[in-house]
Amino acid sequence: MSAQTSEFTAEGFTVRVIRSARRKRTVSARLINWRTIEVRAPSDLPADELERVVTRLVSQVRAKQAHQRARLDEPALLERARELNRRYFGGKLQWRSISYVANQHKRWGSCSPQQGTLRLSERLREVPLWVLDYVLMHELAHLLEPRHNAAFWVLVNRYPKSERARGYLMALQLDDSEAPEDNA
Repeated sequence: MSAQTSEFTAEGFTVRVIRSARRKRTVSARLINWRTIEVRAPSDLPADELERVVTRLVSQVRAKQAHQRARLDEPALLERARELNRRYFGGKLQWRSISYVANQHKRWGSCSPQQGTLRLSERLREVPLWVLDYVLMHELAHLLEPRHNAAFWVLVNRYPKSERARGYLMALQLDDSEAPEDNA
């Protein structure tokens, strides 16, 4: 009993459908990476019914992703940075500006501690908020420790989802040859 696999594109996702005789009743879906949905279905499920289920599942994933995206404008980005400063740095950090920039293609963010400027790649507008928070933490930590040394990583790792967010950003790089390097 081998599984039959097919792939197609829907709403910007690659949808991989795996039909199996071992699966009797249920259809399941999971997001493999930020652009691929794997759907598992019984091999005897009628094509029209499978199409309806897949359409619904893709719409649900699209809606969930849209809801989870950061999409913060710059005033909201500033407020987010202030909240992280209060929570993880005791409110002692100061900066002059924080903004999204379109010219960062090899980095997720940058910080100029002496000028007090933090810049984030516009690509971060499309990531979940907890990933944006990690990049903000990374750049805020540079205000205290300019280099990527042990003291710097202690500061960054105050954020509980640091490791998870780094993994997310690494996966984006693997999935998208145009993605910035992990030089947040």
